[in-house]
Amino acid sequence: MSTLQLSQADFVARHSELNNRLQAFLLTKRGRQIATKKLKKRLRMSSASSLKAINFVARMQFTEVFSAKLETLLNRRKVKTAFFVTLSLKEHTCPLPQAARFDVTACKAAMRDFLADFSFVGLVEAAYYYHAPFVPGPRRAFVSWHSHAIVWNAEQRELAYRRKRLNRAHSAFVPGWDAAHYRRVTPGAALSYARYVSKSQVNEYTAYPRKREIFDAKTGESTKQPTGKWRNRKRPIRPSNLIRALNVFKERSLKHLTFAGGDGKALRRDILKATRAALHKDAARQTSRRTRLLYGT
Repeated sequence: MSTLQLSQADFVARHSELNNRLQAFLLTKRGRQIATKKLKKRLRMSSASSLKAINFVARMQFTEVFSAKLETLLNRRKVKTAFFVTLSLKEHTCPLPQAARFDVTACKAAMRDFLADFSFVGLVEAAYYYHAPFVPGPRRAFVSWHSHAIVWNAEQRELAYRRKRLNRAHSAFVPGWDAAHYRRVTPGAALSYARYVSKSQVNEYTAYPRKREIFDAKTGESTKQPTGKWRNRKRPIRPSNLIRALNVFKERSLKHLTFAGGDGKALRRDILKATRAALHKDAARQTSRRTRLLYGT
């Protein structure tokens, strides 16, 4: 698997484009029908300083601060190796109507337990499955709450042991996937992964069955049969599904979704504080600009 490369410019471009598409959809008849006043308020630029999780401006500013301060810390600590860790447990997945009531503390607690005694910082994320064909019953949407973390001051051997232990005890939502997985990354690559964990709902998911080819020696024919495992398939999220996905966050803020341990605790506090400060400063600048335009002062 190739190393992720995601620059801040790429992150901003993708989220700006997503926000523009969403704002255009909100002006349509369908958009006006399914988007609530509360959702629209949380999306406004003027609401960014509240650090609401669905606010694109807040996300972009948070990501810029996160990657910059993580880079400073890793350089100062002379970190040579970092890890990108994901926990995605089946029990943290809900049908869409129940997803907003899910307590994300469960995701944070699972990751804190998994990374005990290490330094880390991360976020809880919600993956929107518009179709989960491996779940019996009628077609319906699901939300898979899961967590990502950037980890340092960790031993790979210990991480591997913990991963094996957790995967024995837990299953992932999608059959055939591990509930816990990690990859070793350089400090430079960790910045791309910091941006990745900070992303909004840019994709939506379904899955398709993995198959294997079976050769029949008697007939000389080959057939493909399901293995019982499934593979994720993603696509850019549709505007109507984006609204449904954003609604599950309700009043949750980036503060509520972030978590940390070890040296990451101070880093998390610093990131949130600096993000708010930058957004307040930008809001003041915007207000001053409007005043000058109105009154010529």
